[in-house]
Amino acid sequence: MRKALASYRNQTPENRTAIAEFNRRFFDLVSKESAYIVGLQLAVQEYLRTAVLEGIISDKDRELVFCNIERVVAAHKKGQQMLEALLNKWPIITGVGQVRSSLNGRD
Repeated sequence: MRKALASYRNQTPENRTAIAEFNRRFFDLVSKESAYIVGLQLAVQEYLRTAVLEGIISDKDRELVFCNIERVVAAHKKGQQMLEALLNKWPIITGVGQVRSSLNGRD
């Protein structure tokens, strides 16, 4: 972290501003991803694993709607962990694109 901080201090004021803006957006991404995961988990708990939808949609339709949700939750949790690991690179966070590529199977 000391090395990254020293590197940050050596940046021009314009670059520092750009880095600060990138970091703000990155932290926003991490926060929104966390909220999205909570929403997905709620959907699994409240709709997939309970009888809440009984009489509203058929079991077949419920399976169709939620067929991949548990895999989606797992993929987003993995991505969240990878994004949070990038926080160790603060203040110059790099590697966000690689996280996205690895989740898409392009690594």
